[in-house]
Order: sequence, then C-alpha cells, then structure tokens
Amino acid sequence: MRKGKKTRVSGREVRRNVERAAEIFGQYADDIQAMIRFQVEDESQIDDIFQNLFLSLVNKPIPSSITNIKGYLYRAVTHDVIDSSRRTRSYQNQASRLAEYRQYKVVEETPHSTVVELEEAQRLFDLVEENLPVCEAQAVVLTCADNLDAGQAAKRMGVNRRTVSRYKCVGLKKIRRCLLEEGYLEDYVQG
Repeated sequence: MRKGKKTRVSGREVRRNVERAAEIFGQYADDIQAMIRFQVEDESQIDDIFQNLFLSLVNKPIPSSITNIKGYLYRAVTHDVIDSSRRTRSYQNQASRLAEYRQYKVVEETPHSTVVELEEAQRLFDLVEENLPVCEAQAVVLTCADNLDAGQAAKRMGVNRRTVSRYKCVGLKKIRRCLLEEGYLEDYVQG
C-alpha cells in the first residue's frame, strides 16, 4: 500500500466498529467520563471529548491484543484532552492575531463574568439615577454609560459643554461619597 492513499472500509466493517465502540462505551462510560473530568479544566469540553473519543474508537478500534482496556482508554482520553487544548489554544492565537491585524479588541472573558459585570454596571447606574438630581444623573449616564463625549452629551441635554462637565464632575463626586457611605469602596480607600 502506498503512503497517502486511503483504503476504503466496507459498510459491514464500519458497522462492526460502531458496535464495538458502543459496547466499550456501554461498559466503560462512567470511567471515561471520570477520566475526562479529571483531566479537563473547562467543563464545557467534556461532552466534545467524550464524543470525539467514540469517533476515534470507530475509526481506529482497540486492537484485540490490548488486555488493559481501561489503561488504553486512559491514554486515549489523555491524548484527546491534549489535542483539544492544543486546538483551543491554536484557535485563540489565530483569533488574537486576526483581531490584532484588524485592530479589534480581544475579549478573554467568560459569558458569566460578562453578565456579572453588566449587572454590576446596571446597579451602579440605578444608584446614579436614584441619588442624583436629574441633570447630574443624565450627564453621568450619557458620558459614562453611553460613551458620549461632553459635546455630544451637551447637544442631547440642550446645555453648554462646560455645564455637562460640571454636572458629571459633581455627580461622580456624590456617587463616590454615596459608595463610601455604603461601604462599597472601602478596599480602594484602605489601599
């Protein structure tokens, strides 16, 4: 057989490989899950690695000469986890290089931490609106939450640019005082 040329596998052989892999997974599924859980850092990868292992056993069945099937599965899981982490790292590197090339910001946060940050920001802006006069609250929200510059915020509010800056400065000072009184900024004050 020449290198690089794939051999065709008969349908009967594929069915036999699938049945053998299903038999092994039926017998060792809990062990395989435990092996994967033990080795992965990201819980979301467990099912993918589990399914990839099944497919790899279909493509390349366990040789009949292997007597320690658990040991064989452990090595196969280890290799799949390593391959998965390499693929993930490679993908992240490629995405970072592409983002750098296109000058996009690369976000390396989890969806959970992003949601928590958004909730905290929303609580902070609720605090702003509850504790500040309308003009100061509007200046803070427009410049901090909506990311408008003082000129754009002034147009929306119908006031002078310097007035927006003053409202924002006074409003942020009041919010800091309020946060200090509530004990939210103790860590920052103590150092």
